[in-house]
Amino acid sequence: MAEPALRKLDRGLPRLDMRSPALAARQREQTRPLSATELQRASGAALDEIRAEADRIVAEAKAEAMEIVAIALADARAQAEAIVGGAVMMLYAKDVADVPEVPAPMPLVAEIIRTTAERHGISVRTLLGKRNARHVVLARREAMAAAYVARPDISLPELGRLFGNRDHSAILHAARAAGVWHKGGRA
Repeated sequence: MAEPALRKLDRGLPRLDMRSPALAARQREQTRPLSATELQRASGAALDEIRAEADRIVAEAKAEAMEIVAIALADARAQAEAIVGGAVMMLYAKDVADVPEVPAPMPLVAEIIRTTAERHGISVRTLLGKRNARHVVLARREAMAAAYVARPDISLPELGRLFGNRDHSAILHAARAAGVWHKGGRA
């Protein structure tokens, strides 16, 4: 096969590179193998990134654990106050018939929050946070309504504080949405 006339003329000429010198240098740099020190430096940087990510995950887990502990502590305080109130009533009762029954231990709000978050596949921190994605809001409302029903001894403002410093009306709204709120108050 015969080569075109221009190819025959170009055959002996030096080849011109149409790339910019910076691009050509960058491409040469990318194609050359890394030296041992460069490879070690690159792996050290990757290891540092992995350590930073692990530290961030640990910090988030600690923060979530502290939130759960704070909720459990507030819940335990409320139960202790109820027990002390019952003991005081027993102390001042004049007759055995006046002594009130000792109430059965109520479920912890922290446990309600944790189980609801697990059931919906979200973290406790997300459930208590400010995120307004539909699945998070539905899980939060479910937990609020469950706590409203299970813990009539805790006031609405206190329940709101346990659910991430929310207003008491958020608890009422969740109870209405779940159909457990009655016009006269709690059922």
